[in-house]
Amino acid sequence: MDHDSLRAEFPLLDTCLYLNSNSTGAVPRRVETVLKRYWQTLTGWRDEVWSNWLEVAVRGGGHVADVGVAGLTLGGGNGWFARVFGLACDNLLAADVLTAAGEIVRAGPDENQDLYWGLRGGGNLGVVLEFTLRLHPVGDLLGGLLMYRLEDAPEVLGFLAEYDAPDDEVNVAPAILAAPPAPFVPAELHGQPVFALAVCYVGDIPAGVRELAALRAVGKPLADLVGPTSFEVLQHFFDAQSAPTPYRMRSHLGGPITAELIETLVDFGGRPSSPENLILLLPMGGTTGAVAPEETAFWHRGAAYCLEIAAAWSADEENPGRHAEWADQLWAATRPWSVGAEANHLATKDLTGSAAPTAATTNGWPRSSGRGTRRTCSG
Repeated sequence: MDHDSLRAEFPLLDTCLYLNSNSTGAVPRRVETVLKRYWQTLTGWRDEVWSNWLEVAVRGGGHVADVGVAGLTLGGGNGWFARVFGLACDNLLAADVLTAAGEIVRAGPDENQDLYWGLRGGGNLGVVLEFTLRLHPVGDLLGGLLMYRLEDAPEVLGFLAEYDAPDDEVNVAPAILAAPPAPFVPAELHGQPVFALAVCYVGDIPAGVRELAALRAVGKPLADLVGPTSFEVLQHFFDAQSAPTPYRMRSHLGGPITAELIETLVDFGGRPSSPENLILLLPMGGTTGAVAPEETAFWHRGAAYCLEIAAAWSADEENPGRHAEWADQLWAATRPWSVGAEANHLATKDLTGSAAPTAATTNGWPRSSGRGTRRTCSG
């Protein structure tokens, strides 16, 4: 199936792909996508030829299948493989951009370099018409969920505070969320706050089992669902938390896990305003931290975690303000731990309602506001 056929068959998904296979059957090393909306469009491909490629060649996508390619890439883009392959913006090789002057320019390492710098983590600096993204070969995966009672969270988080992941291939994301009505969850905990670790190891399965053994031995998990899996399964891991619903999202980039952070997260996690609420700590470091801060517009390369705070509620909620207040209060309580924010999660106003540029924008301001960028963006 060629790319013209793909355009005709899937016009609403914009599945226009160009893989540099040269009809040899080799695994591609880059993909060009025209205004593609969702990472899952590639991840779940089932054509007999394309699916073989896409099982072993993945992009630096996010943690949720229906996250948009454009916003994630331009704002930074943490994901399951960030520690080993870098952020989504680190895998942007080039982009065709419609500027404010109405001109289409190519931004990459050798042309319009300032614009290319800004597109990698700086958000929208024009309308990106086409992305060229680096692909990475991926074979075996070890992943899944470790679930605990909420009272076990301080012990497990305390272990993680001292845990030095032996390899960049290890990704461990702590979360506090409502327990699903699943057979492995005691009935009295259904819908109640529990603590969980979303775990991923990219590489040889036996090696991954050895690397994660110490982590899996901590505490008394209600369930250990870690095992061989695929990237497609991981991409749909948080689908239940990404269903369309009114929500309030706040975020920090922060340092290592501290005792104060543990106490705050467990406190707020134990009294959610809604069973749909989610607290998630996404690990950074590894390859993400190996990039020099000034190399891209994503400045905070020394961050250890990205804290995501999500409050969600039903559309017929009579008092939605209480849910937004829960998220805002947790965001304010964890602000001393924060080192900044990424463009994917920048709030336009602080809690007082006044405009508030953050360290995420001000550290890169000299270059992003310089003559080179203005000249590039204006054509």
